[in-house]
Amino acid sequence: QDGPYAFRPGFDQVMQSMYGMCEMTGYPDGEPLKAGTLVIDYLAGTNAAVAVMMALRHRDRTGEGQAIDLALMDGSIAMFSFLIAEYLITGTKRSRNGNQHYYSTPNRMFKTKDGWVFIVIHADNLWVRLAKAIGGDELANNPRYAKRPDRFQNRPEVDGIVAAWCAKLTTDEAMKVLNDAEVPAGPVQDLAQITQDPQVKHRNLLWECEHPEAGKIYVPATPFKLSKTPSKLRMPAARYAPAAPQR
Repeated sequence: QDGPYAFRPGFDQVMQSMYGMCEMTGYPDGEPLKAGTLVIDYLAGTNAAVAVMMALRHRDRTGEGQAIDLALMDGSIAMFSFLIAEYLITGTKRSRNGNQHYYSTPNRMFKTKDGWVFIVIHADNLWVRLAKAIGGDELANNPRYAKRPDRFQNRPEVDGIVAAWCAKLTTDEAMKVLNDAEVPAGPVQDLAQITQDPQVKHRNLLWECEHPEAGKIYVPATPFKLSKTPSKLRMPAARYAPAAPQR
């Protein structure tokens, strides 16, 4: 509502560009990249919903209403709070880091025979699970990789071991081993795979409806479930109306 940029048009991609998303996405030797979806727009909607609930809570307790001032930019800044804080405290200015994590390893994407898997190892106990699954006790007990700072210091070695193991397996084979070992990991899935994902189907995250023009279609469901007031699809999207010609 105020400030030197208050009357500029606000768009998701502009916010991604100005406030960290593009600068932090991609590889160090590549160009800045935007996220694959409208992250800032969706975040603003979520922040708005939270702000409304907070305001309603205040109204219920005091009988007093209030105005909510919420901007796309503000949510962008909050999303990079830990990196901004790190810079302000230590002077460390992070930039694009590809699929690597800033503080731990292995914590990145690895190539399989037919795809990719993302493996996330933060804690030492998770490393033991992964190491035993891919290299047995010898790897799990190697003191060079026992603690997170050790693994990070020896990141090329650690990532090389995991990469070599993943390269020998298909994505399904690798995920079977990782899931059995309770290692945090997931395959990189395209849109077709997402729509057929067993968990997506089990959670009923794609609703079927009849559209007056398109016939039977599927739309994403609300991303939360309430036990007393479950959400439901009341109507399909509005019918398309071509814009009137400009004069």
